[in-house]
Amino acid sequence: MEARADTPSAVRDLARACVAFVRKSVGIDLDFTPDTLPLLDHYLSQAREGKGEIHTLVAAAAGAYFGEVIRGQYPCRWALVDGDDHDAWRLEFEQVFLYLFPVALARSLLAPSGAGDAGFSVREQDRPALAAALSLLGEVDEDEFYLLSTRFDVLSSVAERLAAIRQRELSVEELPVISAETYARSIAADAMTN
Repeated sequence: MEARADTPSAVRDLARACVAFVRKSVGIDLDFTPDTLPLLDHYLSQAREGKGEIHTLVAAAAGAYFGEVIRGQYPCRWALVDGDDHDAWRLEFEQVFLYLFPVALARSLLAPSGAGDAGFSVREQDRPALAAALSLLGEVDEDEFYLLSTRFDVLSSVAERLAAIRQRELSVEELPVISAETYARSIAADAMTN
């Protein structure tokens, strides 16, 4: 398996680099499925020993791969807001208002103590649903909290909950696409109020 054809070239190159890094380290190919995320988690736990530029490259590659795994399961698109700042690369879900920063999530696994708030973002009115979805998953110990495999499981639960809510709100089976412009306006408005 490979990154999708509509993947921006910068993301595709980094995702391929991630596959190569893991192959060189543990001798197994990542295949862009959620089943390979524990292997990536293992690789990232070993990569914690690196510093500076190594962390930057590994986080960018792992985040690109993680984003492509998510895109293989859910309709999403990349928003490369600042092409040079990988942490600003955003993955936007197309059928529910849910976005995340995959490189920042990968970086949080490399340096959990100083990671800051690398998580998922939803509309204000959807936050109670997000909290409910998270509470169903129960407590997670700190070592598991930052794992990309754990983040994927949480993300799946949140995405499914939000899709069910949106389908009820709109009374439709097939959810319409939320445009990139809608995301940009909403995120800009949130930034102005915070």
